[in-house]
Amino acid sequence: MINDNLYEKYNDLRENLAELLLLKEEIISIRNDLVLEDEEKFKLLYKKIWKAF
Repeated sequence: MINDNLYEKYNDLRENLAELLLLKEEIISIRNDLVLEDEEKFKLLYKKIWKAF
């Protein structure tokens, strides 16, 4: 019973980690597409990041 519960929690953590890694890659991709000197593009970056959450 305890082992089943731990295994379920472990699987949930693995799934959460996979989702976080995908979000990280998306954020890096968005960041790389933007020119840092352009204020409007900064706004777009933050808008896309907050939509992801």
